[in-house]
Amino acid sequence: RGSRWLRPECLGENINSPYHDSKAALSFDNKTLYFISDRKDLSIGGRDIFYSEIDENGDWGQPKNIGSTVNTEYDEVDIFLHPDGRTMYFSSAGHNSMGGLDIFRTTRNENGNWTTPVNLGHPINTPGDDAFFVTTASGRTAYFASVRPEGHGLHDIYQINFIYDEKQPEEKREKVFVTLVKG
Repeated sequence: RGSRWLRPECLGENINSPYHDSKAALSFDNKTLYFISDRKDLSIGGRDIFYSEIDENGDWGQPKNIGSTVNTEYDEVDIFLHPDGRTMYFSSAGHNSMGGLDIFRTTRNENGNWTTPVNLGHPINTPGDDAFFVTTASGRTAYFASVRPEGHGLHDIYQINFIYDEKQPEEKREKVFVTLVKG
């Protein structure tokens, strides 16, 4: 409240389980919570991405596995939801990664399904672990952590600036409109 943090509140047994529940991301309409868990009864393998929707009473519903299009038999360990409300970045040891964890992008289509994840490729991904990817709302700058030989520690933070090819035909450019309101 104001400049003060309130005492943390438990999100309930649907989110907090006896398993390893971590790395939560709230949708921008505040109605869906995505998180990582290794729930034995619901996981495809290792740690997976789950989601829970809030009900009319403000309680989080039963968690659902996001599905095998995104989750693999290996670990998915990180989530970032872009402010466009339909793009998710995550790290995975699956999906034919370059080695270790790689950063992938998936988009929710008009039917509400997540598309086949796309590896962000080199120079973002390396044979080491690459994770914790976040972008600015414009999508032109991103930050991520990576384990690299030239680094200064275990996970170093890197910044990348995307350059868009203005020569690409208009119909080939993906347009995503994002409105940010500050008050």
